[in-house]
Amino acid sequence: MSSESDNVSIAFDNVEVAYSTTRFRISANFAISPGERFAILGPSGGGKSTIIKVAAGLIRGIGSQKKWFALKSPVFHSGKIMIAGRDVSDAEPSARAISLISQHSNLYPHLTVRQNLDLVTPPDTANGLVASLLNELGIAHLLERRPSQISGGEGQRVALAKAILRRSSCVAFDEPMSGIDQHLRIGLTTLIRQVLRKHPKTLLLVSHDQETTLGLADRIAFLNQGQVLQISRPQEMVENPAHPVVASAIDPFFRVRLDGISPTSLGFRAGPVEFRGLQMPAGADCIVINTRKIIEKNGGTPLAGWELGLTDWRPSFVGGQAVVAFSLPCTDRDWNVPLTRKGAGGSSLNLAIPPEGLFVFDECGNRLKF
Repeated sequence: MSSESDNVSIAFDNVEVAYSTTRFRISANFAISPGERFAILGPSGGGKSTIIKVAAGLIRGIGSQKKWFALKSPVFHSGKIMIAGRDVSDAEPSARAISLISQHSNLYPHLTVRQNLDLVTPPDTANGLVASLLNELGIAHLLERRPSQISGGEGQRVALAKAILRRSSCVAFDEPMSGIDQHLRIGLTTLIRQVLRKHPKTLLLVSHDQETTLGLADRIAFLNQGQVLQISRPQEMVENPAHPVVASAIDPFFRVRLDGISPTSLGFRAGPVEFRGLQMPAGADCIVINTRKIIEKNGGTPLAGWELGLTDWRPSFVGGQAVVAFSLPCTDRDWNVPLTRKGAGGSSLNLAIPPEGLFVFDECGNRLKF
């Protein structure tokens, strides 16, 4: 088992990968610190799995084309992938100290769980450590079963045990929660966090599942169409998105984007929504509203921002959170606003959005300030 000092750093140095005529370029070089839990988040098709394949050696550097161990594949990457300060761009996967866990757990179907684990367990590993890990993951009773006889969540826990037991310093997850029920996802996220705390390894997580990513990561890189739009801690990404795509995609149930901003005598307008008491930033092109910041207001002095009165509303519940949903002509999606009041609805409800709930961007995607 690895110790904290065995953890490795991973750095992407101007890496670029081309699939046929489609080119994914990592526009910002970034590095993962030893022992860090680093996640790559973004929509499907954005290049997340491509990055993790580069790190794990499934996509190798262009120098591999001339070496005997090169894969029979037309796909290679330029730039460098550095692990523990060493250029491993052309190295085989086994030389990279990375354990890769895919969304399908990659267990040998003809072997039992015990046999799958025996393949990666170093001979000098103490039996007590193995037994403790199996109990932590809740898979000790599955040892004599084959992968077809266990559930998807159990398979991911077995795959995690393989990654911990293998003589490697980094665990790389590629969409680990795909195909797993919501309640199992929450439990597995907590379990991964606990296990990595007891058995420290560097974590590289690739996912489009926001709850998993925000719950596990120390830092997140948001990737869209092959471009890294923002790298920050989870709270910073939620509270201060640096690009309209990030602002819309983070917590999407409570985000609404409005395009086409124009000044008015009292402030500015986005579609049919008028924001009063605020000066439109120069170059503003679109605005993303964080509806979690919308407050219930009962009279008093009008606030700078936007106010709306609802006369016929009904609450609904999402994840135990009471919300009120309403639509405006400016958008084809509901505006979901968390509620603090109790009741069945129907009475008047006055809502207001203060400036801190508004994210404004120019046409190049740069964040603007009021």
